[in-house]
Amino acid sequence: MIDFMVELFPTHLHVFVHDDPLIDEEINGIPDDPDILSHLSVGAKEEILYGSHTGMNDLQLFQKYNLPRLRAFCEKSLASIDPIVTIAQSWMNRGPKDSFQIAHTHAGFSVSGVYYHQDCVPDMGGIVFINPNPHSKMCLWGTEEGRHFPATPRTLVLFPSWLEHKTEKNLIDTPRVSIAFNAK
Repeated sequence: MIDFMVELFPTHLHVFVHDDPLIDEEINGIPDDPDILSHLSVGAKEEILYGSHTGMNDLQLFQKYNLPRLRAFCEKSLASIDPIVTIAQSWMNRGPKDSFQIAHTHAGFSVSGVYYHQDCVPDMGGIVFINPNPHSKMCLWGTEEGRHFPATPRTLVLFPSWLEHKTEKNLIDTPRVSIAFNAK
């Protein structure tokens, strides 16, 4: 496992990488289950598609499926940056071609995470973190509006839940598979 920190606006992002093929197998075994699919995924429940943020509370991937290696990797990574928080919500994203997520935050949580599955490639689009500094929109003093991180296979990115972010459009026919969670 590789752990490195990225200074971002100067918000910290924590990036963890693994080489455990058993995690890949666990994720490959997760069915298209509406109970754990995000609104970006084909087959997601209607209350997730058209409801409020409250509907997200029922997304409990780690509660419903036995994913010991993936869960241990996420929990160990999370504990290394904040030993007090625990995962409260977890879900799967299976973003089809042309899907993307608009800018948003994860209100009510401390740390959020996204794990990119082994099959991710750059054309599936990555995640963009929006600079919280209001001067960034003016391009003053060397600021930038956002920072792009590609969807990198077997990589977990942990970030503060208040940090606004979005995903880029998936440009290919293969769904972008990621696991996401919120902790508090």
